[in-house]
Amino acid sequence: MSSHRKSEKPRRKPHRNGRIPPGGVRRTANAPSLSDKEAIVTLFEAARFSEAEVAARSFTERFPSDGFAWKALGTVLVQQGRSQEALGPLQHAIQLSPREPDTHNSLGVVLKALGRLEEALASYHRALELKPDDAD
Repeated sequence: MSSHRKSEKPRRKPHRNGRIPPGGVRRTANAPSLSDKEAIVTLFEAARFSEAEVAARSFTERFPSDGFAWKALGTVLVQQGRSQEALGPLQHAIQLSPREPDTHNSLGVVLKALGRLEEALASYHRALELKPDDAD
């Protein structure tokens, strides 16, 4: 018997339904699906802010490391006139996704509403640095 082992290719794990997803990548419990995100966006766009808030809070509990979840919660709170409450979720969203220009812009809106004009200006500038084409 030889001590030399034949190298084996790593095996991809099938999804619950038995099929291997494209690229062999499975979504984990820590990664939201596109339909998860679309559900919140749909509520937001329909101006169903109370329902969107409940969904966004649930989203942050299920996916606490996802920047979109925190951005969604902050944005929904802003739309309900709750800028002070929106501040924490938006700041957390930026910690998780620092290169997301829309979140920096949303934070600027909140800071401006709270009278923190220098900080608001810094957030707007950061948003423009990240996405200079969006200067409107």
